[in-house]
Amino acid sequence: MKPSTAFIIASVFVLGLFALILARVGWIPSVIIGGSGLIGLVAWRFTTYDRPLEPEGITAPFLVAVGAQFVHVLEEVIMDFPGEMHVAFGTAHISQGVFVGVILVGATLLWLAGAWGVHRRHPLGNFVLWFFLIGPAGFVNVVAHLAFPVFTEGYYFPGLATVWLPAAAGLFLLYRVIKQLIDRGRASSVDVS
Repeated sequence: MKPSTAFIIASVFVLGLFALILARVGWIPSVIIGGSGLIGLVAWRFTTYDRPLEPEGITAPFLVAVGAQFVHVLEEVIMDFPGEMHVAFGTAHISQGVFVGVILVGATLLWLAGAWGVHRRHPLGNFVLWFFLIGPAGFVNVVAHLAFPVFTEGYYFPGLATVWLPAAAGLFLLYRVIKQLIDRGRASSVDVS
């Protein structure tokens, strides 16, 4: 697949996801998830868009991070994250069944497909990697889970206890990605001279 085709697909996906979440759930989740997708799209465009990462050293940490995110979402399911979001922030009420189907199963399948795409050096796999690194395994997820208790005047919000699992795994994955990008830059500067 040409990178330009992959970019169009990823852009439509991010815009559609943002609009769907905004219409069905509310602005807070749409900004968190859609914003992560948008930042991931930009990060992908300026890093691995034309030249996907080599899978060695990336695929395995990506899969570990996906597993950590799965455990984190399990906590959110058990502690009724969608119900607490509804009460605290006035988002649309989402049943546990829908949350499990969309977030626990659907998103996990997306992340796994991304890992497979990275392994196959597919451009969309690299987009999903960046989306994952910015959102679920990154800064956005951690900040959101630290902020939720502050805004709700509580000490705990579903997901707070395990948000560090995908964040730690994501940080290691990000380190591996950045290291590969730096090494790639060094190799091309040596090739040119």
